[in-house]
Amino acid sequence: MLLIVALLATFGAVYYYNLTYTQPQGRLLFPALGAIAVLMAVGLKYLFSGIKTRSARRVLFAALILALLVIDVIAAFRLFHFYHDPAQYALTFFAGKIG
Repeated sequence: MLLIVALLATFGAVYYYNLTYTQPQGRLLFPALGAIAVLMAVGLKYLFSGIKTRSARRVLFAALILALLVIDVIAAFRLFHFYHDPAQYALTFFAGKIG
């Protein structure tokens, strides 16, 4: 219960801070990382305890790891494309030359 309260308090503080200032501050979620990790571990333990066969647990675990890896690769490509889009640099270069 204490972890949930800490997590909600941190999310509330970040929500309030992001509404107060123009620049979003995701770094303020760092105090909640411990609570998030513990709650995720408890949730995964509960999820895996409901499955009786060992092979089904392995398949679920492999599917979870694969899904997280796919999300990671997609995020990496999206970030790379966002920061290294050649059209973005061309527009910036020519905008300075025109005006």
